[in-house]
Amino acid sequence: MMCRAGARDTYEESSADLLAYAGLALSAQEINRMVQRIGPGMRAEMEAQQTTDRAEAVPRLYVSCDGTGVPMRRSELVEIKSKGDDGKAKTREVKVGCVFTQHPVEGEEPFRYTGLTSYIATLRRCHSFGPLLRKEACRRGMGRAKEIIFIADGAAWIWEIVRTCFFRAIEILDYYHAHEYLVEIVDLLYGKNSQLGKGQIEKWKDMLFEDRVLEVIAAARALGKNLSADQQEILDAKINYFQNNHTRMLYGTYRSL
Repeated sequence: MMCRAGARDTYEESSADLLAYAGLALSAQEINRMVQRIGPGMRAEMEAQQTTDRAEAVPRLYVSCDGTGVPMRRSELVEIKSKGDDGKAKTREVKVGCVFTQHPVEGEEPFRYTGLTSYIATLRRCHSFGPLLRKEACRRGMGRAKEIIFIADGAAWIWEIVRTCFFRAIEILDYYHAHEYLVEIVDLLYGKNSQLGKGQIEKWKDMLFEDRVLEVIAAARALGKNLSADQQEILDAKINYFQNNHTRMLYGTYRSL
C-alpha cells in the first residue's frame, strides 16, 4: 500500500492519504524508505518477465520514444555533463517509451486505442533503454505484428535504437517536428509571421504530403542564397534536419497506407 500510494503522489500526500483511507500513521520518510527498499526488486522482476504466446496479434504495432531533462538534486548530478557553457548540469535525461495500437475505421482517420497504450520510463542510458523498449514491444505482440511503425523526432540516438532493436520497423519522422522545422525555415527566409511566409508554409506543407520533401529542400536552399553568412549557417542546420530524415518523411505514402 505504501509503494502504491507513493507511486501516485508525493510522499507527503501519500502519508495523508494512507492516514485518511486506512488509518495508517506513516511519515513521508517511512514511505520513501519503503519505496527505495521495494522498488529495485520490483524493477528487476518486471524486466525479467518473458513474453508469452498469449500476446495478442495486431495488424500494426506502433512504437515511439523521446527524452527530456528533469530537475534533480545535486547528489544525483555527479559526473553528469551539461550542454551549457559552465558545464554544470541541473537536470538528467529521462527517456520515455510508448507502445500503442490504432486501427482504421472505414471512412475515418485511424484512431489510437488509449486503453491499450503502455509506457516505460528510465534514467538509464540509450544502450540500456533500447532493449527495455524492445521488451515492452515484444510483450505487446511485436513478434506477431504484421507491421511495426516507429515514430519519433530526428534524434540520432533514437534511430540507432531502431537500427539495433527494431530492424523490421518502418521509420517515420513525426509530423509535429517536421512542421516545427518547416516554420523555422520559412521564418528565416521571409521573416516571422509574414504573409508571404504563411503562404510558403502552406505550399511546402502540401508538397510534404505529396512525398516531395527533396523538392522542398532544394527550394529552401535556393532561397537561402541571399541570406547573410550567419543566417545561412542557421538555415543549413534546419534544412539538414530534413535532408538527414528525408527517407522518413514520405507523409503522402504513410497516409495512403
